[in-house]
Amino acid sequence: MARGAISVGLSMVGVLLLGGCTGPAEAGPTPSVVAQETGTPEPGPTATPGVAPVTAPVRPAEMERSDEVGAAAAAEYFLRLFPYVMQSGDLEEWALISTTDCEFCSTVRGWVEDFAAADEDYAGGDVTVAGVHVFPQDAVLGGYTVQLEFTQADARVAGPDGVVTRSVEAYGEYAFVDVIRSQTGWVLVELVTREEPLA
Repeated sequence: MARGAISVGLSMVGVLLLGGCTGPAEAGPTPSVVAQETGTPEPGPTATPGVAPVTAPVRPAEMERSDEVGAAAAAEYFLRLFPYVMQSGDLEEWALISTTDCEFCSTVRGWVEDFAAADEDYAGGDVTVAGVHVFPQDAVLGGYTVQLEFTQADARVAGPDGVVTRSVEAYGEYAFVDVIRSQTGWVLVELVTREEPLA
């Protein structure tokens, strides 16, 4: 498994990015596959007048499979879910797919809650996936690490007055998504990025 959560929360610009950590590291403690209990999710912000509403990604049918095909589909879905959660503030699906030990999962939830508390708006940052590679199944945990080549569009954060306070240009990297099959389906164990592929 790859190392810790992406360092997007470590700087003001970082909240816009998936990127930050580089390279793999030693495996951490065995992850829990119990989804985070978050209570009743708060509704996301309403659509801004004149702006198209944010659309959630659709779960692919392949996620019903328990093999590497299902793992790849789940990893890509989780990666595409990230910008939707950031844009909409809707944490319901994020809570369902997050494991209790997933640092990236809890960090994303923290960003969304911070945006809501500050009445800030996150826009852009849509993800496009160009290539997928699934590493062999972990013999102990039964999970998979999936390498995804992706690009992320321009993104920005604006305050309640519409003034942009943070922004970042589009960029591309490789995401390494650790997923595992639980009783409720595929869940996200961790997600990190690096500039170079491992396969």
